[in-house]
Amino acid sequence: MCIDSPGGRVLQGLHKPPVKKVLQIDFTGSWERGGCLPHITRAWARNSRNYEQYFAGWAGANYRGEVEGRPHFGFEENPRANRIYNKILRLNKFCFFTLIPIIEELKPDILHFHNRHDLVDQAVAKLSYRPKVVCIYHCCYNKLFIPAASDLLIGVGKFVVAWIDRKSNPNQPLAVLHNPFRKVPLTPRKEPAKTLFLNYANNRKATRDLFAAVETLHVEGFDFEVRTVGEVYPELLVPEGVTVSRSLPQPEFLALAAQASAYICATYATSFSVAVVEAMARKTPVICPWDIGALDLLPSDCVISYESHSAVAMADAMRLFLKMPQQERSAMAERALVAAEVAYDEALLTRKLEHLYDTLFV
Repeated sequence: MCIDSPGGRVLQGLHKPPVKKVLQIDFTGSWERGGCLPHITRAWARNSRNYEQYFAGWAGANYRGEVEGRPHFGFEENPRANRIYNKILRLNKFCFFTLIPIIEELKPDILHFHNRHDLVDQAVAKLSYRPKVVCIYHCCYNKLFIPAASDLLIGVGKFVVAWIDRKSNPNQPLAVLHNPFRKVPLTPRKEPAKTLFLNYANNRKATRDLFAAVETLHVEGFDFEVRTVGEVYPELLVPEGVTVSRSLPQPEFLALAAQASAYICATYATSFSVAVVEAMARKTPVICPWDIGALDLLPSDCVISYESHSAVAMADAMRLFLKMPQQERSAMAERALVAAEVAYDEALLTRKLEHLYDTLFV
């Protein structure tokens, strides 16, 4: 029984429809590790109101955990089958057999795949029922694969969606859903004695261009330091004033970002750098390529942007920052913080995601 408030009428048999289930699937590891994917999906789980979020990740067949209080089921690839079918015979067969019982027991209304889109059709074909299928593309892969079973394709930026459309002109609906921004308490900033650029390295060519830009600016007489964290490329000669190291635990990296003079996104391997919005959240000035999704919704005066795949353009952007008075640097970072926390608000983007889910059931 339900009371219809405007007229006070009693409506018989009116029930709120059950909340639908979504299973987020990651073939690259556990959802509880650090990195961009957990950052994004945790925001969805925190803010989801009309859908129940569940998680399945390559974490071991007996693994059980939680993501933001939601169940996280572990699965794994059968090593013997993978060796025979994929390593030897090159058949690209689906060997994650322990994932299928998870789906069958949970019976989610939506399967949301984040990677290995080449395996989606094989997984869906093994099910006893037909869920809705969402595939999100976090970057422009070397080989685009669009599953026939997919009902919705999502790109993390305008460039990704344009790339998908240009490469295949798919029949499935295409939508942009940017990665979320999370507000954090701001810590007092202590400017280093010497300008310090922080960089997350995950692309060899971009790192090589960064080193070339550093050398150019040193020849011009600029005095600064660069800290690059992530991948270490032994074949690249590290310039003076540059420190390279393997990845840091995320809390340490974010603490470093909060105290750096600027975060420089020097990567050609991402379409939306979560590290960029994380730096903005800490009121750290940002230098980044103009074509990444993190800038899709932000005014141009929030960052210093440059043409990607160009050491010369990167050096120009760094030079501009080095010549910029501290007051201007701080003002730029403040504009970025204000704009990003509105444009990429995680609650707003979760509502957009749920609206996209809703369209699957119309």
